[in-house]
Amino acid sequence: MTLKELETLFPQEIKADGSLAKVVKFTCVRTPTSVYETLPGTEEARPLQTSPIPNFFCAGDFSKQKYLASMEGAILSGKLAARVVSDQHLENERSSTYSPPRQLTERPRDPSAPDVNEQTEVRTMYVAKTTTSIPAIVKAELEMTATR
Repeated sequence: MTLKELETLFPQEIKADGSLAKVVKFTCVRTPTSVYETLPGTEEARPLQTSPIPNFFCAGDFSKQKYLASMEGAILSGKLAARVVSDQHLENERSSTYSPPRQLTERPRDPSAPDVNEQTEVRTMYVAKTTTSIPAIVKAELEMTATR
């Protein structure tokens, strides 16, 4: 990228004659594999910000918006999701039949849980675990929710 190209991209900040911000040093990093390849049929697999689950919304660069796998896409998706949440809230306020969702009960930490002292490894963001046993208090809450 040349100084002239920078001036074209940022005309209000940079002038080649130095009358505005003077660029002393710059580097343009090009990463050809920084975005994924879009193949036919994959666009349909990207979720919208809305979902069929009440009060569950989706945001992120993977969701349906115009910028693929980028910070710009993540930001735009967040803005789209915020708009959907806001619209849903306004719609709910106008509805005479709306009742807010039941709040989940906060539970204290269980010191007898088998993984109570486990720590996530450095550089591991999320570890999914499966279990075959559901605590009785959770079962009761799920059953109560199912009967509503």
